[in-house]
Order: sequence, then structure tokens, then C-alpha cells
Amino acid sequence: MLAVNDGEAVEIERLLHQRSECVFASVQRWGATWAGLEPSIQDSLRQFRKTNAGGEIIGIELGGTNPYGAVDIDHHRYGDDDRSNSLSSLEQVAARLPVKLDHRQQLVAANDRGFIAGMEEMGATVAEVRDVRAQDLAAQGVTPEQQQDQRREVETATVIDGRYLVTTAFDPPTALSDLLYQEKQAREWLIRGPHVWSYSGPRHKEFAALPLTESHWSGGRPQSGYFGIENPGEDARKKILNLFEG
Repeated sequence: MLAVNDGEAVEIERLLHQRSECVFASVQRWGATWAGLEPSIQDSLRQFRKTNAGGEIIGIELGGTNPYGAVDIDHHRYGDDDRSNSLSSLEQVAARLPVKLDHRQQLVAANDRGFIAGMEEMGATVAEVRDVRAQDLAAQGVTPEQQQDQRREVETATVIDGRYLVTTAFDPPTALSDLLYQEKQAREWLIRGPHVWSYSGPRHKEFAALPLTESHWSGGRPQSGYFGIENPGEDARKKILNLFEG
């Protein structure tokens, strides 16, 4: 059970189908939860649990609690629910099957844990980075036209001691991160979207530790992690901006 909302999820779904596993795919975007699963999927899970009392249900990167006795595979922290793991979800799924990931799948896992820097540390070529990032952006629904609009948004960013503060009209704001890292050589940025605010950089744990009531998540490598929050209110926005600008 997973939401196919990024490149890693695409790879996990492909791997599970190759192993003839039963897969339920939700269309939820970032911040997917058990409670947000489509009614038809919830009905199927309840029926499975009723007829297969000892059967295993696995949920991949679904926030919140579930009523199905499922196993959660994850590597994020959602508020006080810390599911941190040194392995990406793709790597954890592969270990459970068990299968050995090929080189490209390892790059997808590295991208999910450490973005482009993670792939570069593995020695990825420019073409390989482009391929993995293209899959990630496409899975998140980012079109080439939107990428061009986001390029213009990057050019109007506010720069504070090398840190980039960008306001965008798009959710999710992933293409901005590609542009900031590859073209601006930025290593720390905060993107303010209409519904999602997203931070990338070495201080992601500090943002995750802020007293926030809204749904938020974090993860990634210590030196280049990420933090996201959905529909931050005025108080949350002030706390985030104060920390970023301080």
C-alpha cells in the first residue's frame, strides 16, 4: 500500500509488480496518510483483514495510525511520530522481499535520502542524475511548462547570506530545488508555496523541532535534509521565517 507521488514510489511500485506482489496505489500527493486512502482501497484492506487474519499488510510512507494492523515502512519524521531510518523506503522494501537493487535503483534510493548530492557521492553521471530527477519530477506532476515558470521564480528569490528564500505558485515546489542546487549552487533554501512550505539544507532537524501544530515532516541526510509543512498558519510561518533568516 503506497501513494505513488514521487520517483521512489514509482520504483517501489515497479519492483513490487515485478515480484507479483498485490499493490494498492493511492493518488494522494505529498503528505499522504492512512486516513486519506480512497474509500475503495479502505474497503479492500478491511476485506483482506477479515478474510486473512494472519496476512501482512505493509504501508509505505503513509502518515498517521492505521486500523489494519499494518507494518509501516518509512524513513521520515511526522511531528512527534519519528520513523527515521538510515535506509530509504525502497531499500527497506528490497530487504523484505528480499532482492538486490540494481545500480539505477540504488541511485533512486540515494536521491530520496540525499537529493542530487546523494547521487553525486555515488559517482552518478550527469545523464544518470538527469534521468532520476526527471522521474521524480514527473511522478510529482511537474510539467516542463511549470519548470520554466519556476525558473523565473528562482530569479526573483531573496538571498540572505547565501540562503535562498523563494515564493512559488506551485505545489509541490520540487523543480525549484533542482534549479537552486544545480544552477545557483545553493546549499540551503526555503520555498514558500500556496499550501506547502519546504526547507532543504543542514538545519532540517531544527525546523522539525519547532513547536508546530500543523502537519509536517522531515528526513534526509544530516548535511542536506529536508523539512516540509502543510498549510502553515501565521504563527508557524513566523517561527519558520525567524529560524531561516536568523
